[in-house]
Amino acid sequence: MAIFSSTGFYGFVSSVRKTVEGLYQKHFLSGAAGHGWEIGERSNGKYCLEIDDIVVRNTMTVFELLISKIRAVKGALAITQASGKIGSVWDDEENYYITIEDEMTFVPYDWIRCQRFSHEQRLYHVMVYEVEGNVIVIPKYEFDDQPSRPQAGDELVQFGNRIDKHRQSAIYLHADENGIPAVDVMMGITSKDWSKCVKMRMGGGLPDAPSDWNGLYCENGTIKAVDEDQNEIYMLRPDGSGFVARGNIRWDAEGNGAIFNDAIVWDENGFRFGPDISLSWNNLAEDAKVNLKGEKGEKGDPGEDGANGKDGMDGKDGADGRNGEDGKDANLLDWVEDWDGSNTYIDGKKLLTGRIFGGKQESDGSLTGVAMGYEVFRNKNNQTCSGIFGLVKDEPKFILDPQHNDYQFRGAVYAEEGTIGDLEISNGEVIGRDKEGNTRIKISRGELKDFSELEEVNKVKVSVAGDTGWFDTLVMSYDERFQPSPSNRQSVDTYIYTDFFP
Repeated sequence: MAIFSSTGFYGFVSSVRKTVEGLYQKHFLSGAAGHGWEIGERSNGKYCLEIDDIVVRNTMTVFELLISKIRAVKGALAITQASGKIGSVWDDEENYYITIEDEMTFVPYDWIRCQRFSHEQRLYHVMVYEVEGNVIVIPKYEFDDQPSRPQAGDELVQFGNRIDKHRQSAIYLHADENGIPAVDVMMGITSKDWSKCVKMRMGGGLPDAPSDWNGLYCENGTIKAVDEDQNEIYMLRPDGSGFVARGNIRWDAEGNGAIFNDAIVWDENGFRFGPDISLSWNNLAEDAKVNLKGEKGEKGDPGEDGANGKDGMDGKDGADGRNGEDGKDANLLDWVEDWDGSNTYIDGKKLLTGRIFGGKQESDGSLTGVAMGYEVFRNKNNQTCSGIFGLVKDEPKFILDPQHNDYQFRGAVYAEEGTIGDLEISNGEVIGRDKEGNTRIKISRGELKDFSELEEVNKVKVSVAGDTGWFDTLVMSYDERFQPSPSNRQSVDTYIYTDFFP
């Protein structure tokens, strides 16, 4: 009967994990540097026990014994298409003839390299020209610039081929070059120059990087991860595009990208939200709210009272309009009602915010653009103003300030019709009326013939503008035609009449 240590047996059992293939210890790692144990099926009904030590006091029956040794290579290890050891060497006036021990693996135009240092240095890097049975032929001029000549016992390694693309690659493992271990995958080895042949390096001494950097270097490489069902988890492509999180975060070669079915999209024009995404103040984390809030500004001085405006003339009664819909309690637009009045709100169809500026900052620090919103501008009286303001290098070009009843424009204004004070502008005429609605002044590009609006007893002073200046002032009744004085007869293109004068 077997006797178990209670503690040891409990630890053995409590650490067991079960899979479809068998049993293994928690944190088990296979291999020579591994730990723990495993009993499981490897393939085709064959089972394997992996453990540290086995002690057999009597008989152990083994039908097949395979011993794996850990082998060490001092220096570097090259995995290439050919290698061999020189058995003998002879020459003539033109060539070296070299016999290779064991199997011949070299072919014509292979580049071979010998490099060894014991009591003397052995180094040459040359090309094979012919292969005859177990003999390779190399012209002597290949050794003209080499420090050594071939001799028996030299070990040769093939690195590339001048014409055969299938023999132009190698895997080179080295641990003592500059004291930085690395694994190199070399491709396109067609000459003695290897400067552009390292296509991938894992370890230290990465190309074009500081010497103390370790990692992975890959030319035109792809990094791809899949799960057990071969579904892609993430990928980095050679052109710079890629994705992570199973494609939920992706970007193209130019850096344009999106997150979670275009919930957030970015490109050369900046970031934007998808149509179903809302960003409001309440959605933000507390630290984000603190970061977005600006410093509180100083309290402005009270503004001066504005001047009393002139009484406007009575307008004509308009036609009755159609019955409108029932109004809401407030006079806000319906899509603004949910806004808290101060913080910024963004969704796919609207932007609500207190202040907006669109433009640029000049090299001298002044602003050119349009500012709009609440208290975004200070006028010449140092009053804080709300409205819309157009600036060129801090100079206001137009002001729409309903808070202070201030409306200014600098520059030309084009309009088909309108009203300035008591003057009406329409159809190329300027008409001024009194409070009773009587026409008191009229300016027109066309000839004025109809003065029926004036009383017959009224007299008018008339100034007529021509091509070269103003004609004499004439006094006439309402039914008289405009005629310039005989000394100044010219074509008349502007007509003015008024009864403001007695």
